[in-house]
Amino acid sequence: MRERHRFTTAVSISKGKADRQDKDELYAYQFRDQEDSRVLALRADSMSFSRLKPYTHWDEFVAEARHWWSLYRGFADPEDVTRLGLRYVNRISLPYSGERLQFKDYLTCAVPVPPELPQHVSTFLTQFTIHEPEKGIAARVTQALEEAEANAVPVLLDIDVFRKVDFGVDDEQIWSIFGLLRELKNRVFFACITEKTVGLFT
Repeated sequence: MRERHRFTTAVSISKGKADRQDKDELYAYQFRDQEDSRVLALRADSMSFSRLKPYTHWDEFVAEARHWWSLYRGFADPEDVTRLGLRYVNRISLPYSGERLQFKDYLTCAVPVPPELPQHVSTFLTQFTIHEPEKGIAARVTQALEEAEANAVPVLLDIDVFRKVDFGVDDEQIWSIFGLLRELKNRVFFACITEKTVGLFT
């Protein structure tokens, strides 16, 4: 078990004198399994469960999440559920041979550098949020370029899908909405990459 702390510092000035107050707040407990493939984070107002490599099937993930949610309800006694979310952080290694990489060959919404400017890009960070009002769900999509490696350029494709809700803690709609979120995540993922990128996973 690991404790997660939040450190804050506040400085107030009155009559020419400065007063500094430091605060160390314990805000979460984090648990990891021996293989470091499962992470459970427990907070006073939320719970998150993460599955790292090696990845498994969706049904297995949901079954584990249900288990931990049941235990969390037992000791934290939450009153209701106000937000549901799924987040997928994909690290995609684009092949690099030393020549200028054409990001548009791999990403459908790559960094838009005006053609009049130099096209050698070393970093970029883009983010947008889309909504499906009829389902009440949204997706926040972040793309970021990491430092180049020997034969690859890593790009992060971070997809955070979520919905604000007002459910009881035992409402079965929770799990059907997670299915909707997953479906939107899949659409976002494949809409953001090209067939050439898909080929990197096969």
